[in-house]
Amino acid sequence: MRSIIAKAINQFYKEKNYDSFKLLCKKELKLFDELQDHIDIQELIVSGRCADKIYPSCRWYIHYKDYKKGEFKISYVTILQVSKVVPIFYVTHEFAIENKSKNKMDPELDDYSEQPYTKDQASLHNKIATVFGKNGYCELKEIEVDETVEGFKMPKGITIFGPNVTVECLLFRDIYDLCGK
Repeated sequence: MRSIIAKAINQFYKEKNYDSFKLLCKKELKLFDELQDHIDIQELIVSGRCADKIYPSCRWYIHYKDYKKGEFKISYVTILQVSKVVPIFYVTHEFAIENKSKNKMDPELDDYSEQPYTKDQASLHNKIATVFGKNGYCELKEIEVDETVEGFKMPKGITIFGPNVTVECLLFRDIYDLCGK
């Protein structure tokens, strides 16, 4: 586990510095101008801005133009999640295809990965990593976000995330409902 993550978990949860956590959750977070310019030039659509919300993280969905050829249509999305309580972020990429099978169980075939599916997603991912890196943020990989924090169990009565606490639960979510208090 990265030292910046261990230090934040210790400060906010083991030392119970909830006031500091709540104060950071109030911080306004927006996309850096350099990244927004790249998104605008590529004519991508951004949704999910959360600058006005009191929460430990912001999540942006960046939509690309659909690719169509005949009846085939595929949609791509890049998801950027940034913590407000510690300078870390992670990126995932998704695709969705209409399922035209007569035996289909779901209307779409979809998947996600931290690896881009297209050159446009790769270009955006590189720009995100560069811009956030220049501004003091560390990019986490999925394995780091999903890492279980040893010796830390979910608070009694909270079962939605399972019995073990992950880095994502502690630094990207409000598992103690501190923001609502």
